[in-house]
Amino acid sequence: MKYSEYSFEQIMEDDKYKEICDSFLNLDVEDEIKENLTKILYDGGVDGYSLRPNIHRENNPHTERLRRSSMAYLYLNDPETFEVLKENHINIFHGTNANALPGILKYGLHCGKKLEEENIRVTTGELWSRTKEQRDFISFTDVFEIAQSYSLISAIDRDYELDFPVIFGTTESDIAEEKVFNVTSDLSEIGVLNDYPVERIRCICVPKDKVKLVEKMVNQKQIKVLGMSNLENKFIYTTDLKYVKFSSRRYKNFIKNREKTKERISDQELEEVARTRKVSKMKKLIHRLKELTSSKENEYGGRAK
Repeated sequence: MKYSEYSFEQIMEDDKYKEICDSFLNLDVEDEIKENLTKILYDGGVDGYSLRPNIHRENNPHTERLRRSSMAYLYLNDPETFEVLKENHINIFHGTNANALPGILKYGLHCGKKLEEENIRVTTGELWSRTKEQRDFISFTDVFEIAQSYSLISAIDRDYELDFPVIFGTTESDIAEEKVFNVTSDLSEIGVLNDYPVERIRCICVPKDKVKLVEKMVNQKQIKVLGMSNLENKFIYTTDLKYVKFSSRRYKNFIKNREKTKERISDQELEEVARTRKVSKMKKLIHRLKELTSSKENEYGGRAK
């Protein structure tokens, strides 16, 4: 299956992207994980799941590299989150601050113009930060990293308990039910006029330690709350929402963190093995005592006869 209009050669023309691919594929991971990372980075999709929906908007090799890199990082750290996106074909996103959650979960996503008309106080990123204009549409993107960049903008008047990034996910079939149009932008944007109903939101990605908090807020059965981890060591990033960049310092920290995690897991596994062996020895002892008891009873019964 072809996931992208760009060939492997076109994608790999960029030396920085080659370095990023190597950073992922040189990690000590299971063969299945490495195989899926290769498909995400080289092909732009895996197992019938395309990272790019079939909706016309701005795209170029630089955007394609950013799209693939950000999904590779998500898959590497949170494969269970990626699996939900893949199985449900969620590949369109909207990032904002968690302070917007109560309103969005009640009314859906609203554009800045609609918020002004209904006199709803703007607390997060409903105003477009690049032009300072109130838009009459909601901006979505198929690049997870772009959505994540918007989600890191803190709210204006914020409840500090809810001051963390959230990324809403939806599908191509869901968004096709709304008034979609091409956005005049140098980013990979998808515009939806006016509102986006909460019924069409399929997932909310939040930092892993906030999953339980958000799950308590969500009443809609179709919305899955998914975790994102290791955000502080994310070695791929963007500063201009166009080009993917690589941080060697964060990569080193990422490697160290993985090694420490492995050591903790190894210690836990050793403890579990020791505990299991103790239990196993106890079971064998109990079983042997039962055999001896049964043997004595049979012997006594035989004498009684």
